[in-house]
Amino acid sequence: MNENTSPLLLVGVGGAGCSLAATIARQPRVDAATLLADSDASAARPAGLPFVLLGGDRLAGRGTGGDMVLGRLAAEDSSASVAERLQGVRLAVVAAGLGGGTGGGSAPEIVSQITSFGIPAIAFATMPFSFEGDDRRQKAQRAAVALEEAADATVVLPLEALAGGRDATIDEAMAKAAESFSSAVSLFWRMLGRPGYIKIDIERARRVISGAGRGRFAAASGARGEGRAAAALDMLARSPLLSAQLAKPRRILCGILAGDDLTLRETGEIAEGVRDLFGRSATFDLATVNDEESFGGQISVAALAFESSGDPAAADGGAQERKLRSRQQARRGRRASSPLALSPQGRGRFNNVEPTVWNGEDLDIPTFIRRNISLDL
Repeated sequence: MNENTSPLLLVGVGGAGCSLAATIARQPRVDAATLLADSDASAARPAGLPFVLLGGDRLAGRGTGGDMVLGRLAAEDSSASVAERLQGVRLAVVAAGLGGGTGGGSAPEIVSQITSFGIPAIAFATMPFSFEGDDRRQKAQRAAVALEEAADATVVLPLEALAGGRDATIDEAMAKAAESFSSAVSLFWRMLGRPGYIKIDIERARRVISGAGRGRFAAASGARGEGRAAAALDMLARSPLLSAQLAKPRRILCGILAGDDLTLRETGEIAEGVRDLFGRSATFDLATVNDEESFGGQISVAALAFESSGDPAAADGGAQERKLRSRQQARRGRRASSPLALSPQGRGRFNNVEPTVWNGEDLDIPTFIRRNISLDL
């Protein structure tokens, strides 16, 4: 039975995604309604968080062995269990690590399931380290394409940038990347879940996220003392996550998280600085979180810049709802007509065409992609 009473749902998919979502949920005053979904029954799970074992009889809790096709099928097998947790949800945040079978295969399918119910979804995903090999990198790239096709908004964060340098040991780098990812997404979560004087509530966030497209995300935490607003902006500008430039960002979502001592001058300085950093031609949305217990004496900033603002006609609520219903009907139609109910996985010009399925494989996807063959060109 669904016990979720929050309109905002955090979903972790796969081993990395579950770990990241659990880390966010454990942070003080996050108040996260959380769902963990994985195909591996042996992985350690935090007590008290709802969990869906993906794959049922197909995998019997053994995991996918890195097979993204099995990951998609496992998510499809368990769609009813995921749907039970969506009652009352108005916006979903999905976390996943790409490059493996469950994160790469199940995450796009689960996001597609969520959006088919008219629930906008923003996906935060990590790309593997370069030393993890070409096969894992190529699988992650294909999964990122599929995730972009399924989600309303997608932010892909390279572990290399999150780790913050090459001098750390592998264990230190992995831990630093996980900490950076969870801290950044936690700031975004707090911005939506605990709005302050300037609010982005769930309904406004739905309008911002719906159809937002590919995004860049950066965060600056813990600026203190005199000139803390300028210090936060400097940290934001130097973030390695901003190294990949977007083509003409069209929408900016900025959150300022501080205690009760946040001043109008600091708010204005940060807002103007973020607009200068990402582009003044973009639509700008500002939110503040006033939390004396968590942010007293300091300022943190979270900023999202989206490449596309979606359909301009969706600016009024009725058009937005019609867009969501149309997407829901289209995806349900694809599921009903496809024997394997496979979501689009980088199918390119075949994306809106009935898939040609034979022996469980979508023949519209090139053979070298389906079989994970690296081409040395």
